[in-house]
Amino acid sequence: MALLGDRAPATLPEHYRFHRGLRETDPGSQAACTLAGYGELALDGLLEAAGSSDGEIRHDAVFALGLGKTDRAFPVLVGALEDGEGFVREKAAWGLGISDRHPSVRQKAAWALGLIGDDRAVPALVASLDDANDSVRETAAWALGLIGDPSASEALETLTNDPDSGVRSTARWSLVLIEG
Repeated sequence: MALLGDRAPATLPEHYRFHRGLRETDPGSQAACTLAGYGELALDGLLEAAGSSDGEIRHDAVFALGLGKTDRAFPVLVGALEDGEGFVREKAAWGLGISDRHPSVRQKAAWALGLIGDDRAVPALVASLDDANDSVRETAAWALGLIGDPSASEALETLTNDPDSGVRSTARWSLVLIEG
């Protein structure tokens, strides 16, 4: 922190914990909150830490990258959806908005993942097909159709019986895209 001098944000951890609704109290997560506020000054180090062999370090780096919401962090967050540690995958999903408490954020996250087309997002999008919100399920189905990974076919087939007609229609459309 001393290396950054007057560029260090004085109240950042409190800002993130209270305004983002975070309840992270362990030292690593508190440090991640602080680092997220440094933006570009900390980004290279966080991107490197996200590739660490230590799961706790990856967790905290992914958490900070999710807080920072920078374009350069997005591919790393998508990649972390396949991490071997569940707690790292959870923070990646949170950082991408897939597990946000607000349905509109979850829907926008699914939409963005579909446009990017990275098949590493397929497991998270398949999980979103079980969302309580119709719009989230429909957008996740749409995203899976754009990505085109056949591993999503079974879950999409189940969605063709969804109570919502928009979800059913989008699931069928996505299956056509995937299966040809």
